[in-house]
Amino acid sequence: MPDLTCAEVDDRDLESGYLAGRLTAEEAEAYEAHYFGCERCWRTLETALAVRCARGARHPARFGVRTLAVAATAVIAVGAGWWFARSPSPPADALRGGGEAPAVLIHETPAGLAVSWAPHAGVDQYRVRVFSADGGLLLERLTRDTTIVLAPPAGAGFLDLTVLDALRTVLSESGLVPIPPPR
Repeated sequence: MPDLTCAEVDDRDLESGYLAGRLTAEEAEAYEAHYFGCERCWRTLETALAVRCARGARHPARFGVRTLAVAATAVIAVGAGWWFARSPSPPADALRGGGEAPAVLIHETPAGLAVSWAPHAGVDQYRVRVFSADGGLLLERLTRDTTIVLAPPAGAGFLDLTVLDALRTVLSESGLVPIPPPR
């Protein structure tokens, strides 16, 4: 099954099918591959699971297709409101643990740009993203190391570092860091 987009997830109602256990193994794998790499879908699923637990997940018979559809619609509406209302970078106190923004150091090496930062408490992975000058995502890497060497694509203008815990909750973010032009 090819890579899914958020629109396909919404159109095919994959979240509800996934929660109800109605997806084929192939559909479930494709959906999991998508939501593990998509912050929007991850947060929507996380919220749906929280709603399900709050309503008594110990009694699965309470959750019919209709209930899940209503819950999914509510979660999507709340998520969309949050998505459009949020600032580009949430304030530090809104992040789990209120982590201080990591300082990111960038310098050129013969192999490319070396990007490094200090280790962060409670981290499972670091996500490094490279953006074009107009904000388009050019590259994304997950690592457990505190240094990564990148060969940024042409037109790269900024990068950011996000500190993630084991549940992919954001612990801290660097904000956009300008990438120095090549010498």
